[in-house]
Amino acid sequence: MVMIVAAVTVIVVLALPGYLWAMVRVPRNARRQLASDMAWGIVVGLVNWILTMSWGNSSQYSPIQVAISGALMVAWAVWCTWRWASILMRAVPATWGAIAGYAGGWSGMAMPSDATGLWTVGLVFLILGMTAGLSLVVLIVAVLKLLVARARQ
Repeated sequence: MVMIVAAVTVIVVLALPGYLWAMVRVPRNARRQLASDMAWGIVVGLVNWILTMSWGNSSQYSPIQVAISGALMVAWAVWCTWRWASILMRAVPATWGAIAGYAGGWSGMAMPSDATGLWTVGLVFLILGMTAGLSLVVLIVAVLKLLVARARQ
């Protein structure tokens, strides 16, 4: 039960500010799509965590676990950025949702098993690292997408 509460709390805390921002700044007709993209991102991030990182020893992850998990997150960010026309309105919320879902899964596993309380520090580093890495991926793919579009003209 503690795992579920921790996971849901982290997901809500991470996703809610972006959702509230969207409700204020985004035109009314685009809000539903943005919320849907973020929700799908949360599902993808949580499923990624469950499939790749939740098995085995949670204090020592296998390099293959980390590589597969990272590759899946990068693949999600690349797919969202390349496929959707609006990078800011669709790919970024979907990627942020994936970060929230992944962090929620991680915190649901880390919080109950950590007696020191340092899981929050790990959570901060996880969020910062994933945000920096996936933002770089989105930026690179967006530039490549722009170059391909210009070359086709």
